[in-house]
Amino acid sequence: MKDTPLSLSKLNRDNVYSMDARSTFTGEQLAGALQALGAQFIMGKSSIDKGLHNHPAYLIAALAESDESRLRLSLIPLFLERPEFAVHVRRAANLVRPTRRLFLQSYYTAAV
Repeated sequence: MKDTPLSLSKLNRDNVYSMDARSTFTGEQLAGALQALGAQFIMGKSSIDKGLHNHPAYLIAALAESDESRLRLSLIPLFLERPEFAVHVRRAANLVRPTRRLFLQSYYTAAV
């Protein structure tokens, strides 16, 4: 699986996180996060998501930034399974490149 250009990096001792383009999430980590959240679209090992499922905006942004179309497309079942993630979409949209923002907007619209 290919890597995405986003990752969580700890900024300070208060557990504040931000996107870091220098490190990556693997497709397995993204699939694991989806599985941990009950979005059974892509099979993965939920034990390797590195806590990504606890950071919805970053997960949404990482999925939108993925080079793998199946991971980008998994945004639809994620929003269907977790409608409460809708509040994180605007923040996630600000974290992704403009071309990937279009994917995010399209898949969010398809799900809601």
